Amino acid sequence: MDMRSFLAHAVHLELEAEMVYLHLIDLTKERGTQAASQFFGEMANYSRLHRQTAMKRAGFATLHDVPAVDDAYAVGGETAELGGERLPLDLEAATALALAAERRGIAVYDQVARSTDDAEIKALAAAFADEERAHVLALERFIGLKPY
Repeated sequence: MDMRSFLAHAVHLELEAEMVYLHLIDLTKERGTQAASQFFGEMANYSRLHRQTAMKRAGFATLHDVPAVDDAYAVGGETAELGGERLPLDLEAATALALAAERRGIAVYDQVARSTDDAEIKALAAAFADEERAHVLALERFIGLKPY
C-alpha cells in the first residue's frame, strides 16, 4: 500500500464516521437532547477535519478524486454496523454505535501500522489510531464510562 492508497482509506473511513455522527445529530435533535446533539456535532467536525487533512495530504481536490479502496485493510470500517440495518433510536444505542465505530477505526489504523513496511505510512497510521483513541475517550466520558 502506498501513501495515496492509505490516505484514500482514511478519507473513506472518516467520511463514513462523519455520516454516522450526522445521523446521530438528527436523532438527538428529534429527541430533544441538545447536549448530545452538540457533542455529536463536535465529533462530526473532528471526522470532517481528519478527512480534509487526509485529502489535502493526498492531493485529492474533491471527494470525486478519491479512488475506491479495496478491503485489504478493512476490519469492518468505522460504520460496518450501519450496512442496511436500522439505525438506533435511543441515545444509549446511538452512543454505543459511535463508540464501536471509533474502536473499529483504531483497529483499521493499527492494522495498517503493523502491516506496512513504509515508515511514513506506519507513523501516520499510528498517529491516526491515536486520534481515534482520543475520540473513544471523549465518547466514554460523554457516556460516563470515564471521569473527566
